[in-house]
Formats: sequence, C-alpha cells, structure tokens
Amino acid sequence: MALQSIAQPAQLDRACLHCGILHAFDAPGSFMYFEDWDTEDDLRQQLCSQRFTQLLSLMESAADPPQLEIRSVGQVRGLDYIRELREVRATLPADL
Repeated sequence: MALQSIAQPAQLDRACLHCGILHAFDAPGSFMYFEDWDTEDDLRQQLCSQRFTQLLSLMESAADPPQLEIRSVGQVRGLDYIRELREVRATLPADL
C-alpha cells in the first residue's frame, strides 16, 4: 500500500509519538491515517516536508475526496493551514 511507504519514515522519526492506518470494518476501502507529533514545530516541519507532499498527492488521486484534519489542543485545522505554512516557508532563506 502506498500509504505505508509514506507512514514508515514518520514511524521511525523520534519526534513522532504515534503513526498508523486504521481500517473501517463497516466501510470497505475506508480508512484513517494519523500522525501525532511531539511539538507544534515538529508538526510544522512535517507539513512542509517532501513526504507530506507525497501524502497530499496520494490524497488528490483518491476516488472519493478525503477529509483532512490537523488537530492540536483546542484547534482543528485543514488544508488552509498547510498552505499557510508552506507559503511562509517559501519566503524564508533555504538554510532555516
């Protein structure tokens, strides 16, 4: 499964607290992919990574539109948050 190849690097990262794929028994072909990161900065780095770009590409190729949620204490965000982070990162010097 393509999603497993995206999950594996996260699972090996020390800052990743949990990462997994849950399959829905009552809806064949439906699943939930999740990652839990130690800090907000760790999450931001992952959202701007090439690995996450691969995940977004995989989501775009899905037969049914996937739902994306980015949760932190007291907040739920979506694709707009990823876009915001990547736009800010694009304006920073490459060595940061």
